[in-house]
Amino acid sequence: MNKSKKNLSYVFITGRNERLQQKTKYAREFFYGYQSIDLESFNLDIIEMYGQKSNLFINRILKFVEKVVNKLTNLPTFYSEVITFNNLKKVFKADIVLATNDRIGLSILPLILISKMFKKNKFISFAMGIFSNKESGKVISFIQSMYLRLFFIISRKILFISKSEFQIAKNNYRKYINKFIYLPFSVDQDFWIRNREYNPSDLNKILFIGNDGKRDYDLVFDIARKMKDKNFVFLSRNLPEETSKLHNVELYIGDWNNNIFSDEFLRDIYEQSVLSIIPLKNSIQPSGQSVGLQSMMMGVPVMITKTIGFWDYDEFNHGENIYFVNDNNIKEWENHINSLLSNKLLLKSLSKNGNLTVKNKFSLKNFSENLKSILNS
Repeated sequence: MNKSKKNLSYVFITGRNERLQQKTKYAREFFYGYQSIDLESFNLDIIEMYGQKSNLFINRILKFVEKVVNKLTNLPTFYSEVITFNNLKKVFKADIVLATNDRIGLSILPLILISKMFKKNKFISFAMGIFSNKESGKVISFIQSMYLRLFFIISRKILFISKSEFQIAKNNYRKYINKFIYLPFSVDQDFWIRNREYNPSDLNKILFIGNDGKRDYDLVFDIARKMKDKNFVFLSRNLPEETSKLHNVELYIGDWNNNIFSDEFLRDIYEQSVLSIIPLKNSIQPSGQSVGLQSMMMGVPVMITKTIGFWDYDEFNHGENIYFVNDNNIKEWENHINSLLSNKLLLKSLSKNGNLTVKNKFSLKNFSENLKSILNS
């Protein structure tokens, strides 16, 4: 006996509908398995934040409420960017609502609460840095904890893309441990493919890509400013203004959501780079994960700050398939970059082993199969 199709609504930050309509090729990892969903079992829909707006009066009320909630919880909520009557109708229609990060999940929570008063739909959310917002004082800490508990109660499953954060959730919220699943972020192995072999002797560009709040942008700027004999390529909208004045930096300003630079352009930049650097502030947020995995899939060695929120210390080992830097000071980074670039054998080894690790453990094919099992359970 065939069961009727279920309605599945993905909730994204903006940029997905535009890419789905474009003719150029793109990597699929930021769609979180959307293209692999079994269309015989699910009707798919997309809700995008920063897309539709409520009317002006309601939007002002939502902005005031989110400002108060953000102040009381120290958590990122953006009600005004996702709470609309049209989106409420989509949530009501859905049998499963899948929020693709916790910022989206926390922001759409009021719509989920309203819909659950009338129907038993399932709410699933990815988490990536949900514990990275430090609470200030006992009152804020208590309110934040209560808000997160409400989030966990309402959710059918919370999918952690970082093993470190997954462990923190299990240790601190044991009551909801059966709702927590580790589903590591993975990249599109069919898109991130080199056209030519990685040969460090033929490459001289050091790459930095990133826009999230946990990147150490000042350190990135200082590295390029200090290492005048090295060539850098930066893709970011958050670097200091003075970066554009550095003669050894090729600067591109933009981000993935705005679709200013195509994934094909980004793939070419990876292929021209000898090293991908990811200086980070210490945080539980798995910052740099997508860029790191894309770099490795393209055979580009990754040098990254060792933080408490690194994605998976069980699968990545210093000097084997990744290069960790312990402290974020300019001298240490300069020494490590010079040391690694002078060791062509180590660069080739990191390139080969990093690529194999991502292919075997962090491919989008594995991610999509695991997600389908979760959705069907």
